[in-house]
Amino acid sequence: MRKEARRHGTGRDVEGPVEEGDTAYIVEDTGYYGGSSLRAIERAEAAGFEDPGRVGRGGCDSRGGREAFSQRGYPLQTLLTVQDLGIQPAGG
Repeated sequence: MRKEARRHGTGRDVEGPVEEGDTAYIVEDTGYYGGSSLRAIERAEAAGFEDPGRVGRGGCDSRGGREAFSQRGYPLQTLLTVQDLGIQPAGG
């Protein structure tokens, strides 16, 4: 989701061949806290997506991100972690 709507094109948050009732998957590549993804879910709900709470995410589950999703009733599925790539983060 963009921070601001584009000034060209339709200026909508959601583009493409979508219909009300479709399912949205929000994929966050680097987030820790969940704020951007949660805002994207809100926009998807406003656009009529039936179940935008299904969230696939390729970032870290730390720093409150998983808890923020849980508090709103959204599942958080981690698709890939740095550990999956053989990298051990400092301090962990």
